[in-house]
Amino acid sequence: MLLRCLLPLALLPLAAVASAACTLTDPTLTLQSYRVDAQKERIAMYWQDRHGKAWGSLRSLLAGIDGDGRVQMAMNGGHLR
Repeated sequence: MLLRCLLPLALLPLAAVASAACTLTDPTLTLQSYRVDAQKERIAMYWQDRHGKAWGSLRSLLAGIDGDGRVQMAMNGGHLR
């Protein structure tokens, strides 16, 4: 239940990385948006790698999960304590 409440907050675009196929709102901005069709696209949250270590950065996350180039968008969900 807590995850459902925190998920919208975690999805706030603190930082975004988009593939070439994604249309950016304005390439000169440091904040971009990406509209997701949840009926057609898979949304997943990644916190740790398979060894239980936090990813640490978007760059390391993409290096670990985007071997086939299918990731359309990744963003930093922040952290809560």
